[in-house]
Amino acid sequence: MKNSTNMRILELLRFLYERTDENHPATVSDIIAHLNGKGIQAVRQTVYADTNALIDAGIDIVVVKSTQNQYFMGSRLFEYPELKMLTDAVASSKIIPHNEKVYYIIDNIQTAIGNHQQIRFQYYEYTQEKKKILKHDGYYYVVNPYALEWKNDHYYLIGFSLKHQKIAHFRVDRLTSVENLETYFMPIEGFDVASYTNKMVDMFTSESSKEVTLLCENELMRVIIDHYGEDAAVDRYDDTHFTAKIEVNPSGTFYGWIFKFKGKIKILSPKECITEMQQIAQEFI
Repeated sequence: MKNSTNMRILELLRFLYERTDENHPATVSDIIAHLNGKGIQAVRQTVYADTNALIDAGIDIVVVKSTQNQYFMGSRLFEYPELKMLTDAVASSKIIPHNEKVYYIIDNIQTAIGNHQQIRFQYYEYTQEKKKILKHDGYYYVVNPYALEWKNDHYYLIGFSLKHQKIAHFRVDRLTSVENLETYFMPIEGFDVASYTNKMVDMFTSESSKEVTLLCENELMRVIIDHYGEDAAVDRYDDTHFTAKIEVNPSGTFYGWIFKFKGKIKILSPKECITEMQQIAQEFI
C-alpha cells in the first residue's frame, strides 16, 4: 500500500470535500475504508492526526464527538486548488508526527480528555551521549489531562499534575508507558489553555507568573502580538517605542527570548526581573 503522508492527507481532504456534508458525515471506519480502497495505508490514529492537522491549518472540518467520531466538511471557502496548496503545507509541517507511537499516545490522551479520565506515564530526557533515560528513575506521573496544545513545533499535554500539585505541561513525544486510569476528575473551572500557553515562552516553566512591563521598538509590535495575542496591553511610550504589559513565567528561556532582539526589547519592571536578566548577562562576559 502507498504510505505517503502528502497523498494520504490530500485524499482524505478530497473525500471529505466531495462526499460529506452536515447530512452525510463520515465515520473513521468510512474514511479508513476509502483510503485503503485507494491503496493508501491508514489507521484510526492517522485519521485523527490528519484531520486535526487540517483543522489547525484553517480548513472547516466539523467533528461530531461520539463513540466513533464522525466528520464532515463545513463551509467550503476554498477552491480545490487552494485546498491542495494547504494540504501540501500541512504535509510538510512538523505537525504530523514522524514517530508512529505518538499517534497512539495522542489518541489515548484525547480519549482521556473527553472522558475526564486520569492518565499516568513515564517521562524521559537525554544524557550527554544523547541516550534516552527515564526522568526521576522511572517515576510514574499521574495527570488530570485538560488539553493537547501545539506550540513551537511540538505537541504538549497540559493538565493538573498530582506530583507538582499545579497545572503543568509535558512534551508528548517524550511520554512513554502511557495508561488511561479508571479514575476520573472534575476539570478546574475557568481554566484558559490559551492564557496558560501564552505565559510559557517556549513552554519552559518557572515557579510563578509575574506581570512584566517591556519597552519595545515599534517594529516589534507584530512579535508581541504573535507571542501574547491581540489582547496584550500595549501603550505608546514615545515616537519610536511602545510598552507591553504581559503576564509571564520569567525563566532563562524568557530572558533568552529578550536577548535575541539585541536591545530592541527591554524590561522596565519589575526590578527583580531586571536584576535577574543583568545577572544572566554577566555570566556571558
